[in-house]
Amino acid sequence: MGNILLAEHISKAYGDKALFEDITLGIDEGQKVALVAANGTGKTSFLDIIAGKTEADSGTVSLREAIRVGYLSQNPELDDSNTVFEELFHSENPFIEAIRNYELSLKRFQEKESTDNKNFMQEAMNKMDVLQA
Repeated sequence: MGNILLAEHISKAYGDKALFEDITLGIDEGQKVALVAANGTGKTSFLDIIAGKTEADSGTVSLREAIRVGYLSQNPELDDSNTVFEELFHSENPFIEAIRNYELSLKRFQEKESTDNKNFMQEAMNKMDVLQA
């Protein structure tokens, strides 16, 4: 079993302050990983690099084909005009879209908003089954 994610020789500094140097991390399929360190040591910066939100000063990040990195920022940018539901399910991720559509169908069912809701609900449940969401 090979790595699904490999970060090799990653270094990052801000000005004269080196956060980390020459870090290598490999994650295999099914493996769970935790980053534990004191505040200010670069955990968020390292995750930003893995997620492609920040450039490393040196090193490379490689993902196995068809692997995507999902990431919730430490300080997410929220749209104040959205409801909590809209913010929670605001995503182009197919899993999140399937769950959102299912939740919407439940809401419509409770409000008796749509006569076509049974079809919408069945489509949402089918999509969740396909995605195993």
